Amino acid sequence: MRKKHTGIDFNIFEITNIITQEVQLCKFIYEIISPLGRHYQKDIYLKLFLEDVLNIDLNTFTEGEWKSLEVFREYVCVSSRRIDLLIRTNKRFIPIEVKVYAKDQLQQCYDYWQVANKARPNNKDIKIYYLSIDGHYPSEESITNVSKTEKLEIENIRCISFEKHILKWLKHCLDLEETKKVQSLYEILSQFYYAVENVTNKRSDNESMDIQGLIQQSPNNLSSAYRIAKEFEQIKLKNIYKLFDQIERKIDCKRLTKDIDNALIENLYKNGNPPGLNYFYKKIDDINEIWARMELNKENGSFCFGYIMIENKQRICRRNLFKVTNEKILECTKWNKEVLTKYDDDSWLCRECFDDMYPNFKTFDKNYMEIFGDENNFNQFVFSCIEHILKLLSK
Repeated sequence: MRKKHTGIDFNIFEITNIITQEVQLCKFIYEIISPLGRHYQKDIYLKLFLEDVLNIDLNTFTEGEWKSLEVFREYVCVSSRRIDLLIRTNKRFIPIEVKVYAKDQLQQCYDYWQVANKARPNNKDIKIYYLSIDGHYPSEESITNVSKTEKLEIENIRCISFEKHILKWLKHCLDLEETKKVQSLYEILSQFYYAVENVTNKRSDNESMDIQGLIQQSPNNLSSAYRIAKEFEQIKLKNIYKLFDQIERKIDCKRLTKDIDNALIENLYKNGNPPGLNYFYKKIDDINEIWARMELNKENGSFCFGYIMIENKQRICRRNLFKVTNEKILECTKWNKEVLTKYDDDSWLCRECFDDMYPNFKTFDKNYMEIFGDENNFNQFVFSCIEHILKLLSK
């Protein structure tokens, strides 16, 4: 009845199938993010796209670089291949590959990364942005060259999704006063938002009502639902312990602290100190060390990998470093000085978060279900974590 009154099903993106046709879909996204788009709102949507979807800090752009920025669609590159969307400045080359239902092409992401790397050889942080419905990782065929001698590293790829990033971006676009003042623009963006909700199964109000109705059909159904909910509370704790335990068993390093006990794992769901694994990285002096750490983020349940500062075997925040200067840390680690000024969270020297490719232990997203619901996927994920820890230790 709600649909009938609101007309929510009369959606031009769904009626014309634009939402599932990648070429048409990219045309529309391009029109929104282009400062030259016919919305005549200049770069306001592009700025939100860079922040919400690509997670790029606008403060990293100089005025000169921003003036050089261009947006392209179907950018022709190697072997007549076309990059779906491209954002280019005099310092950056940002390819965005969009996948809705089409399969990856052979060597596709690998080729795009090579093109980007050649276009901006001085940029050491080149990434391929892989936009899919749920934020999944591109196929092995796409990230590997034909001869299978080279393969993109995990840090060369950032997986983004319609489910999380595009919906967040569109919501912020709709919240802008500039959008609300133009009725036709607001209506079009609203329809696009609802179409994305539908294709990502976010419009689940009816499904939720159906489940609630089923649960309340009988005393047995209610009892079963209660038992399942109660057991899941234990399962989610056991899955964290299982993951950390398997990493510890299979990695060729000895962890330094026992912070994967049941109490700390439970803290993740009580906003206490988060569980993690620590490994020795560098010695600064007699009392100060740098450790590599894998941690579950207590704020949002995502994964963090990075380096922490240790004083007398205790973790210490950067603001409390008095005896150890940044210069001393940089001398020991050989890092670039920008590394120590890049992160807002001063409990880390530096870190990298993986919100999209790794399971979320608070929202229990699709990645979580696929990894912990399938033993082969779980084992692959364990080795992925080990690989990332070993990279931290080898830098």
